Order: sequence, then structure tokens, then C-alpha cells
Amino acid sequence: MQTEYRLVSWTLVYTPRTVRDAQKIKAAGLQTETQALLRRLQIDPSIGGRAVPLVGDLSGACACRISFQHQLIYQVLQARHTVKVIRLWTLAE
Repeated sequence: MQTEYRLVSWTLVYTPRTVRDAQKIKAAGLQTETQALLRRLQIDPSIGGRAVPLVGDLSGACACRISFQHQLIYQVLQARHTVKVIRLWTLAE
């Protein structure tokens, strides 16, 4: 008996701030790394265990590193099978 595995794709939605952050990411030369993370996020929201749950104001969201200074902040909406991308820059701003 052969088992069939099917990859389920998650829907990505972006906040207006994320759209602005994308311009900064492009200017910083981090577009390739960011696009690779977004593709992985679309397949597996835990990004292979690289996601770190956040606390405080961003409780319920997760983060993973784009570079040493920059992070991808997102929230998984299980009921809608959607990943909401909140930030693509730093948390310090």
C-alpha cells in the first residue's frame, strides 16, 4: 500500500506596515533571504523549529531571523489556515 503525502499551502496576508518594510528589506539587500523565509512559512508556519514565540505586546506572534539585525514577525491564524505577516524589519522601531 502506497501512502500519498500532500503539501498544504498556507495563505500569507500582509499588513500595510509590512508592505513599507519590504521596501527597506529590498534596499538593505535582504530580499532573497526574506523571500526564501516567506516561501518556507507558506509551507510550514513553524519554519522547521526556527520560530520563536513572542511575549508582551506581540504575544501570540512568532519571530524568525532574516539576518542578525532583522526579523520576520508573524501570527498564525489556524482557523483560517492563514499566516499574517506583521513586520519584516526590526522590533526596535
